[in-house]
Amino acid sequence: MRTYQRGFEQNSIITIITFSLLYVMVRLALHDQATHIMFSLPFVVLYSLIMLARFLMLQLGKEVRRHYNITQLLVYFSAVFWSLSYCIGLSQNGDLEQNLIIIIFLMGIGAAGAIGLSKDIKLTVGFLISLLIPSSIFSFLYLDSYALFIGTAFAMYFVYLAFYSKKYYFISVENLRSKNELEKQKIQLEEQRELLTIQNKQLGDALTKAKSADKAKSLFLANMSHEIRTPLNGIIGMSNLLHDIVETEEQKQKVSVIEYSAETLISLVNDILDFSKIEAGKLELDIDHFNIHELIVKTFNLFTQKTDEKAIFFNYTIADNVPLYVESDQIRIRQILINLINNAVKFTDKGGVQVIVSNISPDESTLLLRIEIIDTGIGISRDNQSQLFSAFTQTDASFTRKFGGTGLGLAISKHLVHLLGGEIGVESEPDIGSNFWFSIAARQGVEPVKVAEKNRNNDFRNLNILLVEDNSVNILVASQVIEKAGYSVTVAKNGKEAFESYRNHKFDLILMDIMMPEMDGLQATWLIRQHEAEIGAAAVPIVALTANVVKDDQMKYLQAGMNDFISKPIRPDALIEKINQVFMAQ
Repeated sequence: MRTYQRGFEQNSIITIITFSLLYVMVRLALHDQATHIMFSLPFVVLYSLIMLARFLMLQLGKEVRRHYNITQLLVYFSAVFWSLSYCIGLSQNGDLEQNLIIIIFLMGIGAAGAIGLSKDIKLTVGFLISLLIPSSIFSFLYLDSYALFIGTAFAMYFVYLAFYSKKYYFISVENLRSKNELEKQKIQLEEQRELLTIQNKQLGDALTKAKSADKAKSLFLANMSHEIRTPLNGIIGMSNLLHDIVETEEQKQKVSVIEYSAETLISLVNDILDFSKIEAGKLELDIDHFNIHELIVKTFNLFTQKTDEKAIFFNYTIADNVPLYVESDQIRIRQILINLINNAVKFTDKGGVQVIVSNISPDESTLLLRIEIIDTGIGISRDNQSQLFSAFTQTDASFTRKFGGTGLGLAISKHLVHLLGGEIGVESEPDIGSNFWFSIAARQGVEPVKVAEKNRNNDFRNLNILLVEDNSVNILVASQVIEKAGYSVTVAKNGKEAFESYRNHKFDLILMDIMMPEMDGLQATWLIRQHEAEIGAAAVPIVALTANVVKDDQMKYLQAGMNDFISKPIRPDALIEKINQVFMAQ
């Protein structure tokens, strides 16, 4: 059935069916011998043609003016047909009963027309005039004593239907407007839904690409870190070994330059990795109990040689209200201290640098440590201070050329301080100096429980250690460090050789590199642990030698069956200390 089309308001299937049913019902209500002229064959044919034409226009009519006009004419023809049939019937037959049935029929036709045509008020009134006015006039003329009653009834019925149609017209228009608005909203919602579907797909694709790019970046950084740390391991290891054999002050100074350059490069690599973790939201804290006084002293000692070379004073002060042990992340605190002290020393040529540690918490049950690094260096203007803690930013491009640096240190320090529950800031005047300060929220700590140390003079001197490493420089460095400590060392250059050596010899400890050709350290560890389980042997301690400092990677080593790990570049003292720690824990 045709849906609503403006211009065809006057035509509907319901109206056509209603007219047809009323026509048939009236015909059945009349006595056969008193058939009205309305139901004679010519009139039946005419009526059928009018209804058929209306039906065809309902189904086939186009939204063009000519079809609108034809439909309106058919409506008027049907009204005139009924009114003229009634009038002719009155003039030929005065049977009151028959005429009353026809009158009821006309009133039903009028009501049906008023409802069906109400969307076009002008057409409705025209239809009612064509139907009821001639009928009322002929009723006055031919119904004798009932003329006034019937004629007045037709007139009143006309007025009632006209006003009703007007009221229904406004209701219909409002309903139609609401329906059209709902249709528009439905279309808009559908368009928005399709747009959201497209956008969701685009966002999904973008997220997939972003994850892929993030994974590729993480893999790239991990590989670059490994590749950079591997040669640095040789540089730092050899420079440490050189300290014990150099004799002149000039030689020691040259070795110090090598060490300082290597440490600077390591710091740069760590800054880049930390910044990548910050961007990815993966930087985490490692909370433990530690000696804050010892941390300050050890960090301070890293810069004494540099400050002596520059002939500037360098000292530290720890307030009495700072406890010996605190609970926080000592590695990150040390990292912040190194960044700030390094900057202070770097930009100070006259005067000196002072480190002040105090507890500014108003509550005795909590700790709020404030650490200040005060220098008498070049200072920073107020305009440039706001940019200091932004990534890749320095106050003056010329500083990069003169003093070096990536501009990442302060940005990373700011993020670390916030993770530690504190704030960071600076007070500075050009040519006078700067006071970089930061605070950290901590808790009162306790002295960590230490494993009882064994007699180092004899217990570890006969250790037989398997060194699994594919880099010849690293093999040279690690072997000399191990042998210098009094241990025996056997070298395997990949995981496959390591497993074969393990099966054929007894080792007290395995130092296992991770990334190697033929078979990596994780696969070799898995084979060793599986073999131990098969023969019921005690697990040999395995320590990973890794250039990957990402926490997720380090967890993989422990899950694979390794006992511990040590990060490259490996310092000789750190390697020997790690070996002793492993055996003290046995």
